[in-house]
Amino acid sequence: MLKNEFSSLAVPQEPIYITMFGSFQLRWGDLIVEDSGSRAHKLWSVLEYLVAFRNKDISHLELQESLWGDSETDNFANTLKSLIYRIRTLLVNSGLPMAKDLIVYKRGIYSWNNSVATVVDCEVFEDLIKKASDPHMPGQQRIELYQKAIALYKGDFLPNSAYEPWVIPLSTYYHNLYIKCVCEAVELLRHLERYDEIPHLQGCQSD
Repeated sequence: MLKNEFSSLAVPQEPIYITMFGSFQLRWGDLIVEDSGSRAHKLWSVLEYLVAFRNKDISHLELQESLWGDSETDNFANTLKSLIYRIRTLLVNSGLPMAKDLIVYKRGIYSWNNSVATVVDCEVFEDLIKKASDPHMPGQQRIELYQKAIALYKGDFLPNSAYEPWVIPLSTYYHNLYIKCVCEAVELLRHLERYDEIPHLQGCQSD
């Protein structure tokens, strides 16, 4: 479970765990909210975008350009306001804590509420690889960090939104980072002559 995979992280409260690899899912305790991939695609796209860029303020214009592109949208402000309302309703009905407050709006700016403890798999993935890349760290510790990162990569970044222009570069970035992670782990295992563990790693066989 995602919760167990992040169990070593110190957070001041039970966080909302968000999966973006392989699927888009929000989990809090036993509650799960996920994109089935079959309905309300634009609703999920807005929510995914706010999570993916949760450390920045996002304007109406950025959302329109990133999610609607050049397509003409009459009265975009009202369209977006309706989508945000539907997202909040979805989150409230799911029982997630502080559901009404997870998306912050102020003076035309939207953002994810980072005062709510939130753990996102791709952020943890990137952080683990950054730490494991330290050449001064003992090989065993580096391997363990790489293995944790590999375990988090359940598939491509936001596969149900794979053709969204803003998703494509991020998906490519994380996939390349995953390949790099696996290959470096393989090299470390070879250096320590732990050849029997190499077949258990995924992603480097064809590269």
